[in-house]
Amino acid sequence: MDRPGGYTRIHKFGNRRGDNAPEAIVELVDNPRDLRWEMTSRAIGWDLLKKKLSGNTNTSLVNNTHADIPQILQKETLLPSKHRGLLREKTRWNLRKLLKYRRSHAVDEIAEKAATHMVSSFPPFSQDATEAFIRMNF
Repeated sequence: MDRPGGYTRIHKFGNRRGDNAPEAIVELVDNPRDLRWEMTSRAIGWDLLKKKLSGNTNTSLVNNTHADIPQILQKETLLPSKHRGLLREKTRWNLRKLLKYRRSHAVDEIAEKAATHMVSSFPPFSQDATEAFIRMNF
């Protein structure tokens, strides 16, 4: 790997019942099952899907296809912390943290994962159901 450190993440879970020994899980960060990678890609997918359904954006990606997701993610990582972009502030913070030490094609990988979550979490349904979804989530 050509990454400067940060290969593991330790999740501490307090103490075990009985003998009171400390418990923790060691997670390999760059493996395909990286939990933060999955959760952030899902959050990106949901954020972009909400914008797409609301129609309150002039971004070509969100209004037409998933082709521009990498460009949108690049722009989102450059926005100041409190600036209002397409992603929620916490999602943008997690995206920056994930991409900090990864290779340049990581943006394309997370964009592809987010697009997959967008498609899988929103099966096509009627216009009435879409409007109801928007009313519930905004």
